Amino acid sequence: MSNHPLPDTTSSEVTFPPRVATQDGLDALLAVLIGGLLTAILFGLPALISFLVTHSVILAAATFIIVYLIFLAFSVWSLSASDQGLRLHRLLGGPRLIPWGHITSIREISRAEVILDGWFWPLFPPREFTPCLSSLGHFRIDYDGRHIYYPPRDADQFRQFVAARLNPLPSA
Repeated sequence: MSNHPLPDTTSSEVTFPPRVATQDGLDALLAVLIGGLLTAILFGLPALISFLVTHSVILAAATFIIVYLIFLAFSVWSLSASDQGLRLHRLLGGPRLIPWGHITSIREISRAEVILDGWFWPLFPPREFTPCLSSLGHFRIDYDGRHIYYPPRDADQFRQFVAARLNPLPSA
């Protein structure tokens, strides 16, 4: 007899890893420019302040690394969808589970909305918090009067799964 638990066949959960790679030349250029600017603001500024206060390059580098590790701890590494709702997988931060009943809409958004509302405002916590280097293929998830953005690697599969949950077919 095996000591491994039996899989739960009553719950279907699908994991959607984020898309990380850029999609075209403009996307790559935006990733470098915007990524560099955000890196300078979010990680470089605290490191610079640390250096100005302590005059220590080592403490400034340590500050940069610590702030970056905090960023990684709050980053969304994947999203899974099940009958209960959408679950964000990260070390720290919320929400971890967004029940279907709390979600008011999920829709694809433009590059401009990702850049302005997902990456730049607010800076912390950002509404798009994945290691994605692309401004294309993001979905806006509205829930409880708030919203976040997520870029699933397989947008078609995500779109189909979400449509089945938010717009179920009427029962016969």
